[in-house]
Order: sequence, then C-alpha cells, then structure tokens
Amino acid sequence: MPYYPDIEFCIKLANVIGYHPLKGFTKVQVFLYSISWMLLPVAPFLTITKLCKGNEITVEALVGVSCNITVYLHGLFRNSVLFFGRKQMKSLIETTKQFWPLENYDVIVRKTRKETLTYTWMIFSFTLSDCVKRHFNLPATGLYFPQWAPKHIWVLVQDIATEWELLGFIASDILFRTLIIQLTMQLKLLNQKLLKLYDSDEHDEQMIQNKLRECIEHYVILIRCAEGINKFFSSFLMVAFSCDTFSCTVNLYIIMRAQDPRIIAEGMLHILAAFYMISFCYCIPAQAMTNEISSVSTSAYLSNWQNYSKNTKDIILVILAAQKQFEVTAGGIVPLNMQTLLGVRSFTFLI
Repeated sequence: MPYYPDIEFCIKLANVIGYHPLKGFTKVQVFLYSISWMLLPVAPFLTITKLCKGNEITVEALVGVSCNITVYLHGLFRNSVLFFGRKQMKSLIETTKQFWPLENYDVIVRKTRKETLTYTWMIFSFTLSDCVKRHFNLPATGLYFPQWAPKHIWVLVQDIATEWELLGFIASDILFRTLIIQLTMQLKLLNQKLLKLYDSDEHDEQMIQNKLRECIEHYVILIRCAEGINKFFSSFLMVAFSCDTFSCTVNLYIIMRAQDPRIIAEGMLHILAAFYMISFCYCIPAQAMTNEISSVSTSAYLSNWQNYSKNTKDIILVILAAQKQFEVTAGGIVPLNMQTLLGVRSFTFLI
C-alpha cells in the first residue's frame, strides 16, 4: 500500500461518499456528494415542520428532537468541508510519504488497525441500534409524516441518512486521528535522534552536521504538516465539539427528567459514546502529539552538545526555535488536550 493502512481505509470510505482526496471533482464524486444534500436535510426539515405545525412548542418537545437538527446539519457541514478541501487533504496525505521508516512497523499497524476497527464497529453498532428502535416507536422520532407516503418510508430515509453521514464521520475522524498518531511517532523518532546526536563519532564534524541538518529538515516537515492539519480540520472540529457537547447536555437533561430505566440507560450510552469519540479521536492523540513537540527542545538540549565545542550555533538555534508552543485547536479557540476533555465533561454535568 502506498499509504499507512488506516489512511487507505479512510480513503476508501471517502470514495464512497464523494470526497476521495486523490480523484478530484469527477462526475461520480460530485454525484455522491450531492446524495448528502438529498438525504441529510430530510430529518431536520421534517422535524422543523412538525414543530411549526404543533399548537405550541414546549421546552421538552424542542429538547427531545433537537439532535434531529444538529446531527444531520453537522454531517452536511463536515462532508462539505471535506469535499471542497480535498486538495488540502491530498497534500496532508502525500506528506506522510516523506516520513521516516518506523521501527516495529507491523506491530504498530496491527495495533492501530485493531483500534480503528473497534471504534468503527462500536459507533456503527450503536447507530444501527438507534435506527432499529425508531421503527418500534414512530412518535418518538419527532418527524412530521406527510400523508402521501407510509410513515416507515420516512423513517427508513432517516436511517439511510444516518448511516450515510456515519461513513463521513468515521472517515474524517479516523483520518484526523491517524495523521496525528503518525506525526507523534515521527516526533518520537526525531527526539530519539536528537538525544543521540553527539553520542558517537563526536569528532566527525561533518557527520554530526549532516545528522543535525536531517533532523532540522524533518522537524520543519512535521511542523508544517501539523499546522496544515490544524488549519484544515479546525472548522469541523469546532462544530463537532459543539454538537457533541450539546448532545451530551440534551441527553443529561432527558435523564434527569426520566423515570423509565430504559430511557436513562439509553441517555447514558449516548453520553458515553460522545465522550469516547472526543477522547479517542481528538483529545488524547492531540495531547500526545503536543507533548512530543514540546519535547523537541528538551531532547536537543540534552544531546550533550555542550561537550562538543565546534559549531554549537546550529544546535542552540534548534533549542531556541523548538521552544515555540504548538497546539491543535478547534476553530482556533478550543485546544485539543486532556484539559479540554475534562472541561467538556464538567460543562456537560454542571449545566
């Protein structure tokens, strides 16, 4: 495979829903993307129609169906960002070809593939169970059912839209996570090389300079890639964080007012799924990458350069330049780290 296996997995999913990063704006890709515009607005439109046709809109009614609106519009926004940003996505993916070979590559691939498949199976199974339950309780869907078609047809359209947007969620989330993990592993290799820079052949000035130049060039590639990821994914990450936080808050509100154990259990599962997505795909990988970037300056400083009296200017410049802090942010506002994850949890349960 030309790319890391998890990236190949994301590309295959992206091809299904119309934003294959390597194909461009072909007729087939445009048609597949247009399916998103035909499917995803249906549930929000029918939900808003039912609310408008009601005698009065209560807080309970609005809260109960609000996710019908936010979830599908979020999916439409995400697909649009990825469809029109395929050029930037291709550039990020192509950058991974410049990465250094990984030690224990097969072990790492098996580990990340297992994590990816587990995440995909859990999210898909959870969503599929929601789709099945809709058909046994049609009023709870919050949809307006036009008389000219059977009710189950409209629910089936919602089911198809749900699974369609789920493909986009999985593809984009796993792509973001995989790129961040790849960068983290490359930064670990860079830190290891910097630490050992002056350990051997310290009198071979040319060899040390060549190694240092290689590390500097690779550091520049990694930082530019990290900045590209931050810029490309920033907008939909902000929307994703907002929707996930809103979904957790809505489900907590429902739990607090419910007496049926099944409703309480279902609400808790929704909250756990949202926290799992935020932690697994966003905050934990981004925190690990931020830690490795912060360690570059320390690794350069601890490389015993002070015992080497010749041409220390370059390594000093590396130490100073690498002290610049970097964080992946959602919308340029919310940093993706463990503090944010704990903040989302606190915000959800304190509202």
